[in-house]
Amino acid sequence: MPKEYATADTFRRATVDQLRSILDVLTLVVWPCSVDQVPGIIGQLGWVFIQNKIDIDADTCLPLNRTLGEFTYSHDQFVLLGFPASDRVSEADSTALSVVKNTFHSMVLDIESILGQVSQKSESENLYAVWDLESGGESGWRASTLACRSGYYPETSLMRSDSKRPMT
Repeated sequence: MPKEYATADTFRRATVDQLRSILDVLTLVVWPCSVDQVPGIIGQLGWVFIQNKIDIDADTCLPLNRTLGEFTYSHDQFVLLGFPASDRVSEADSTALSVVKNTFHSMVLDIESILGQVSQKSESENLYAVWDLESGGESGWRASTLACRSGYYPETSLMRSDSKRPMT
């Protein structure tokens, strides 16, 4: 199946209410977390389990052109959840890319209304924002993809410049 791309005119992103329902669940996850808890988290999110191969995959059921949530685990510990919060746009569509970049700022404000003040933010070419979670994890967002990476890394940040595992 070929990738579907949104244009500047058709671009969609998760609403603040959709983000709130997801982040309300993720803020309750205590990091590090056993991989055995992932099916329960998928259920709480209202997502649909797809498969358990390299990662545990679930359909977020968001009204976007990409909906795959990926639960990454290592040594029986769930360490990272990645999911899209907007439509995919083509790297060749500069108008759509501009819409994504501009949308990032409003999305940060929406997330601040849920998680509070951002812990770290970059205004450089690679825009990102990170919230430290009271549960020991963090939630990070990149403007290039309007996607979330929430997880637990005791030695490096998910999003910050010192990160060994940058967000894709």
